[in-house]
Amino acid sequence: MNIGILGDGLMAQAIGHLLHKNGFEFQVFSRKKGNVAEISTVQVAFLCVPSSAVECYANYLQLVPVVVSCAKGVVVKDKPFISGFFESSQFCVISGPNFAGEVINNHKTITTIASKNSLTLNTIEKILSSSEFELEITNEVLGVEICGIVKNVIAIMMGFASVKMPSWNEKSLILTKMFQEISYILEHFSCNQEVLNLSCGIGDIFLTCSSVNSRNYQFGVNLAMGVNSNQSQTVEGLRSIDFIKDLPLAIPYLKTVKSLLLAE
Repeated sequence: MNIGILGDGLMAQAIGHLLHKNGFEFQVFSRKKGNVAEISTVQVAFLCVPSSAVECYANYLQLVPVVVSCAKGVVVKDKPFISGFFESSQFCVISGPNFAGEVINNHKTITTIASKNSLTLNTIEKILSSSEFELEITNEVLGVEICGIVKNVIAIMMGFASVKMPSWNEKSLILTKMFQEISYILEHFSCNQEVLNLSCGIGDIFLTCSSVNSRNYQFGVNLAMGVNSNQSQTVEGLRSIDFIKDLPLAIPYLKTVKSLLLAE
């Protein structure tokens, strides 16, 4: 099987580690290597770049039979979902509580993979699954993507709250309300709300909203402390905030995050 990884960051390294463990060869494609266009020749491509960069590579990836997105975030305002750039039969998304460094160090991990194509799901399960890397399977592609978008905004808020709000009761209230508001967004896009019970939902929210290893959580901490964040690192939640703000829904807790940025 001809497998390619687009990107050379930590997540790309984590996917490469999983493939290598399972005995699969692969090739890395990146701007640094100058071989991005060649990814159109592989059979399976793992998309390990920030969501904001997806549009730049879509033309090459649309020629690949199976595209597996490991990105979590909004692409562009008028076309926010990564799945919107591909045929449903070729697209798969991975999302879960997966710090790349811990995957590389063989820590026990669970993640969700979603595709409308059962053959695609079987293929990805075969090449990634191991005793340390457990996969949950669903066909709710858009729901999984939405969880990956919204959890970053929650993480910014919880990082901010960890500094500004001494009451654990209040922090728990905010997290509960935001979790409930995700269900309203899922309903708005006609998604199955059961995805919240998967690792892409409750699992990823716990991870992203409770650890300083989360860039979005750390951004919220820095925001509350008046510290300039390291903008060399991608903070996907910043672009997701505007996506949430523009939704015609009563989701006041999630929409509050935009006002935090303006106030600070």
